[in-house]
Amino acid sequence: MFFDDVRITPTLKVSELMEKCREQLKCRVSQSQCYRAKHKILRKIEGSEEEQHAKLWDYNEKILRSNPGTSVYIQLKPDEDGMPTNIFQRVVKRREFASTWHDDLGRKIHKRIEKVKQRYGDYYIVPCGNDEFEARSFNGGQHTVNLAMQSCSCRRWELNGIPCEHGAIVIAHNGGQPEDYVNEWYHKHSFLASYNHIMHPMNGSEMWEKSGKPPIIPPEYKRQGGRPRKSRRREQDEPSKNPFRLSKVGVKMTCRRCGTQGHNTRTCKGPMGANPRANVTANPRANSTTNSTASTTPMAVQRTRKRKNATTVTTTQEAPRRTLRSSQLRPSSTQ
Repeated sequence: MFFDDVRITPTLKVSELMEKCREQLKCRVSQSQCYRAKHKILRKIEGSEEEQHAKLWDYNEKILRSNPGTSVYIQLKPDEDGMPTNIFQRVVKRREFASTWHDDLGRKIHKRIEKVKQRYGDYYIVPCGNDEFEARSFNGGQHTVNLAMQSCSCRRWELNGIPCEHGAIVIAHNGGQPEDYVNEWYHKHSFLASYNHIMHPMNGSEMWEKSGKPPIIPPEYKRQGGRPRKSRRREQDEPSKNPFRLSKVGVKMTCRRCGTQGHNTRTCKGPMGANPRANVTANPRANSTTNSTASTTPMAVQRTRKRKNATTVTTTQEAPRRTLRSSQLRPSSTQ
């Protein structure tokens, strides 16, 4: 029913496919049913993984013939969408994305620098001469910054080419802007140089010339244990989605098993029973039984006596009389 929809839009979401079933077929289908149906359609359109990998050498030769003077390398990795024939669209989208920049830096770089600027008040700068400074934090700790070398002792400036918070504060102290010290890798002309080339179109795989090389065997796919992660890992300075949820950052955990801080019961390697409170909270049923038997208070004694008396009464009661069925009450026939 929806073969053409998936063929025209391979990135059709499963939720959208479920909505189409509700509107057109007037029925409700599960998410797994739509996922399996979409997977079958894509396999029918693109072919199996073995068939796609067998065409890689022919695909490589066709790219070289259509785009002379280029170099191609094959990188094998498991991919649910099969052979990456959408390279043309990716190059065009990247080139169009760079054309929307208002200045020489992208939006992500500006957003990252704005976060750094919010911490200007956490440091004070001590000039040391020869473009060397000390960025001292009011909360403790300090870092050395060299503007001439564009380096910082935290090493983040050298690693990613973007001024860290210590370097940005020193730059602002000298009357400059951190955007002027961003590495040329992130500039617009460098971005366009990577995606400014044009890949010429190609014919379908049925018209490719055969390379004659042995087919490439697809890599073995090993599924990781456990449930796959759906949410991405947030950065350390990224706020939580729920503003009303308290964060546990900086909170020292106390193990209920051994009573020490720094870990929980799942990762505890200490001896069992080292924490006297652990036995109380770990198994409340066992603790209640132990406390009731170990207690020698008068109230506990009275409860025990009441239970014994109740048991004696029920055992001395007269057993219920046996009732006879109607068939047993009939008189026996006499000859």
